[in-house]
Amino acid sequence: GLPKLKVCVAYKLKNGETVTEFPANFMDLVDCEPVYEEFDGFTEDITNCRSFDELPATCQAYVKRLEELSGCRISAIGTGPQRDHVIQINSLVD
Repeated sequence: GLPKLKVCVAYKLKNGETVTEFPANFMDLVDCEPVYEEFDGFTEDITNCRSFDELPATCQAYVKRLEELSGCRISAIGTGPQRDHVIQINSLVD
């Protein structure tokens, strides 16, 4: 686990403009500064979690926020190095 988690949600360009899309122009990208949203992390061992509800509340909130930011459902979460260390939270097919 990590005590704090960050997700880049925007980019501040050198002209002061903030954009939410990744800068396509290389010259904009060179001097841009990422804007982060910071989340409480978790330090608990999650390798034995087998369902979303067993994850720490801060981990659940992080996953839900990633879904909101990306506009996509997260289907599975890896919780450790073994093949069975995976939690399916949404169907992989509709």
